[in-house]
Amino acid sequence: MLDLLLNLASFIIGMSIGKAKAVNVDIIKQTDHMQSLIDEAYESRDAMKSLLFEAEEKAETWERRYNNLLSTTQT
Repeated sequence: MLDLLLNLASFIIGMSIGKAKAVNVDIIKQTDHMQSLIDEAYESRDAMKSLLFEAEEKAETWERRYNNLLSTTQT
């Protein structure tokens, strides 16, 4: 019975603390923080796209070199 009362008291205290923290948080700061995270993700995505494009160009260059070398050694 004591365990049940302690669990219930812990639950009620946790709920009240959680609600108090949720009410005191500034929504504008949260929105700004989320927007900055989104902006960082977009910048990272764009950087990765650029690196992928460069890697594809290098791979095509090496493929052309290989094919040219292959054709010169087979003749």
